[in-house]
Amino acid sequence: TVTVISCIETAFGLGTMTGPFFGGLLYEKGGFVLPFIVCGSMLGVSGLTCGVMLLCLRRRQHRRRAKQLEALEDGVVQEDDLVIPQRIKFREVMKNPEVLLASFIVILSGVSSQWYQPILEPFLSTN
Repeated sequence: TVTVISCIETAFGLGTMTGPFFGGLLYEKGGFVLPFIVCGSMLGVSGLTCGVMLLCLRRRQHRRRAKQLEALEDGVVQEDDLVIPQRIKFREVMKNPEVLLASFIVILSGVSSQWYQPILEPFLSTN
C-alpha cells in the first residue's frame, strides 16, 4: 500500500543521505577496499535476515490458518466468527520488531548503495 511504499522510500532516503558519510569514514580508516568489504558483508547479512524473517512469517501464518480451520471444523467457531484483519495505525505497525528490522535493512541498503560515492571518483582519477 501507499504507507508501506512511503516507509521504504523514507528508509532508503535516510540511507542515501548517510551512506557517503560512512563511506568516507571507512575509506579514511581502511583504504579503498574497506567500504566494499563492509558493504558486501552487510548486504549478505541483510539478505539472510530477510530470508529467515520470511520463513518465520510464513510458518506463523500457516499455524494461524490451521488453528482457524481446526476450530471451524470442530464447530467451536462459526465461519462468521473468524478473525478478519482490521486496519491498524502507523504507530502500531512501527512498534513491531519485525517491521523495525525490515526498516533498518532498507536503510542499510540505501547506505550500501551510496557510500562509495565520495571515494570512487578520487580513486579513479588517480589511477
